[in-house]
Amino acid sequence: MNEAEKYFWTKPDGDVVRLGLTKDAQDELGNITYIDLPKPGSQVQAGETFASMEAEKAVSDMPSPVSGKVVTVNPALKDGPDALNGDWDDAWLLTLSQK
Repeated sequence: MNEAEKYFWTKPDGDVVRLGLTKDAQDELGNITYIDLPKPGSQVQAGETFASMEAEKAVSDMPSPVSGKVVTVNPALKDGPDALNGDWDDAWLLTLSQK
């Protein structure tokens, strides 16, 4: 398992895939205090850094497990990263178009 697969789950839905933080990532990073994500329309490449996170236990540049064009960013993250510190199913970051 590579780092991207360890830290992120993916959930395909038609031509898009939702990308979120795994329980392992939440446990290893601790409480996330800041995240910098790409804007809708940006291109993300598998294996390349797409997000920067600051947390209790680490500051990390995170590689994407998949490639695609950013369609949406989780609106719950607009006011801060709190959504990433709860239930992992709600800890999604963005959706990518793989067309």
